[in-house]
Amino acid sequence: MDELRKHPVDFDALQKGQEFTVVDLSEILGQKPDTDGFRFGVLGLQDQIHKRTGYTAKTTSDKGLRILTDPEASKHNNRYFMQHLRGAVNRHTLMIQVDVDNLTDDDRKLHDNSVMRQSRYVSAIVQTRKAVTGGQKKELIEGNAE
Repeated sequence: MDELRKHPVDFDALQKGQEFTVVDLSEILGQKPDTDGFRFGVLGLQDQIHKRTGYTAKTTSDKGLRILTDPEASKHNNRYFMQHLRGAVNRHTLMIQVDVDNLTDDDRKLHDNSVMRQSRYVSAIVQTRKAVTGGQKKELIEGNAE
């Protein structure tokens, strides 16, 4: 790992499947494990790996960091994407349930515009999903994440 410590990480030398142990990360970040500085540093490093290499990195169960291989990244990113789509649909459903009688005129206009914009997104997602699945009924909220 010493060859990777160029300010502090040589992003050009990173490879898919590579792992950073807690000890590696502590040296790279200059932070002790189990501190907020370490945890935020790992998140920052994860973000920098993505920005500079396009690779997906994920924290490991032992607080390390792993750059995912292509098969791992495909599964991870799909699961993450579906999770956020379901969250967006759930939030849109909650927006529709807001009692607009309790809003000021200005807030109601903003709310109505937001609901309309969100409806377009959800409709596009549902239509695309129907096209991809050949019209088979697969609910977005209950959709298989993998």
